[in-house]
Amino acid sequence: MTEGKLSYPDSVIPVHRFQYCAMCKAALRRKPLFADEIPRIHCIECGWTQLLSNCVCVAVVVKHEVGIVFIHPPDGRGAGLPAGIAEYGESPEEAAVRETLEETGLEVEIIRSLGWSFARYDEFPGPTLYVLFEAQAVGGQLREGDERPAKVYSVSDLPSISPKRHGSYTSLKRYLDTVKCPEG
Repeated sequence: MTEGKLSYPDSVIPVHRFQYCAMCKAALRRKPLFADEIPRIHCIECGWTQLLSNCVCVAVVVKHEVGIVFIHPPDGRGAGLPAGIAEYGESPEEAAVRETLEETGLEVEIIRSLGWSFARYDEFPGPTLYVLFEAQAVGGQLREGDERPAKVYSVSDLPSISPKRHGSYTSLKRYLDTVKCPEG
């Protein structure tokens, strides 16, 4: 049944392009529901409303002894920084600490924010707001994490990061723009 099928903008990733209610399975409709007059997807049977928001992710520049910690994911997309999606109800700072521990084995303290950045992805997780941090390793043991090997690189010999790894690329650039690199 393609007649009456809801259409979505390209910025809504396919997994979120609902045609039927997530609660009662009735057909969905689009119309303004609130004072903002934004047309929203909703169920006329049970009242469920689809309120999508951008995904919140973190990326962390982790300082460790004589360098910065990088991970080497199995997807072959090159080196990156510890990064990932903030869980529902988790603050960006908590997510940064958790992701770093999961991906590197290191416990960290957040030193400062490196700001935020927005990226559009056509696939999961969809439009993403990155919260960027600088952190200091304060415990744990550097190990292979769920993203594969973690390794420390000196600031004078950093691996390249693909601009497609938006959070890692932007975090490292902002960090390097704000610190003096040692001669070498």
